[in-house]
Amino acid sequence: MVKIIGRRIEARPEEVFIDTDNGVFVYPKKVDSLITATQIDPSHYVLVQEGDTATYALSSKQQLGGLNFIQMNVEALRKGLPLASVKNITPYHRNVNLALQGKGVLYDASGSVIEGDRLEQCGNAVNNAFVYLNNSYENGSGFLGLDVVRITGLDAEGKPVMERQPLEECVVDCWADIQEPLNSQGYYTKRAPVQKFEKGRTVYAGTPTVGYVAWLYADSVRAFLYGDWFPQLADSRLGGFLRAEGTAQKLGENK
Repeated sequence: MVKIIGRRIEARPEEVFIDTDNGVFVYPKKVDSLITATQIDPSHYVLVQEGDTATYALSSKQQLGGLNFIQMNVEALRKGLPLASVKNITPYHRNVNLALQGKGVLYDASGSVIEGDRLEQCGNAVNNAFVYLNNSYENGSGFLGLDVVRITGLDAEGKPVMERQPLEECVVDCWADIQEPLNSQGYYTKRAPVQKFEKGRTVYAGTPTVGYVAWLYADSVRAFLYGDWFPQLADSRLGGFLRAEGTAQKLGENK
């Protein structure tokens, strides 16, 4: 007779297990809080993890509905909480969906793990989004002959200050795999193996267009990241996610 006995692994009360494609990991339920220059309610902001660090957080719900692109960016900067760009929203979208799938862990800006109903609410917000992103496109020297432009601040007269970079190579006009690496500007770099919508796995990457701005639209049957929205349009349903800058220690290194 051969006995085959398994060993059950249980997380301690202060831990959570995550079963990823790369193995099973244990994460703490509490990490360091994000120290921000702008005062926020940290329970309403979600740490955006890139690797094992997080240096900023995004609002858990879209804000500033009813404003056009410039108005929204200006109002966000006046609050000290810039509008999220493509570079911010794509890892955030991936993090939230991995957590929903049990393959990742999500924390708020106070360092508390987000789970249960709170996690579902974060998922509903990003997977049912209609938001401007802080990117516009002009003729330039980058991919597709474009530069990507961000509003980075306000001058002494309260007018937007712009920063532009050549657009890096990315995939366009296809379903992109959100779990594959992004370029340094946050744009998708890999086509999905199956060219269709899979919630929490694929987003349709449109082609950036001169004179237009980036936007994310998602619901239960689709998710689009486009670069062809009219910057002058305003709609009460159209908002943005706000970014709280800060400094964070490696996740899991509690003081």
